[in-house]
Amino acid sequence: AAVMLLCECAKSIVKKNRVRWLPEAASCMLVGMAVALSAGLFGSSIENIGFDEEIFMYLLLPPIIFEAALSVNKREFRRRRGAIMVFAMFGTVFSSFVTGTATYYSARYFGDESLSVLDSLVFGSLISSIDPVAILSVLSSLKMSETDTIYILVFGESLLNDGIAITLFKSLVQQYESDSTITVDDILGSTADFLI
Repeated sequence: AAVMLLCECAKSIVKKNRVRWLPEAASCMLVGMAVALSAGLFGSSIENIGFDEEIFMYLLLPPIIFEAALSVNKREFRRRRGAIMVFAMFGTVFSSFVTGTATYYSARYFGDESLSVLDSLVFGSLISSIDPVAILSVLSSLKMSETDTIYILVFGESLLNDGIAITLFKSLVQQYESDSTITVDDILGSTADFLI
């Protein structure tokens, strides 16, 4: 909790002082690096500074996604919902499996036999969730608004992409515990998790 508070303070300082060369996300990364460095200097392990994923998933992430859903131009979102759904659903799943497969075969090529297919797919699903802040700021600097097609496609896709990537990640992580092959029931259960 203290690290998150420090991140919010850093973001406030960047915003208040209008530091244009340092994005807010980068200030949070600098806070994280500073905390890790100071933990190392004072002889403490970084593992002692834990972060509970359940708090993030059920307490911190929903308001962020809800705020983004409230701020989207609903008329334009409805107009382009088909393309947004295709990009979000098929694009995220495709990206996850391509990244996972590339990771698996790259590891094999470089001689690492310890990386399993499931590990690679978990990494692919984790890395396929995007943060559109940089892209949207570039589009805004080009005088594009929420009514422009590219802007609403990027924003809408990122809104749905998070939910799909989280569901895919959690479904693949559950496979560690079950030690069985993925069945049709697992796929349908994951789809139900996403829709519910």
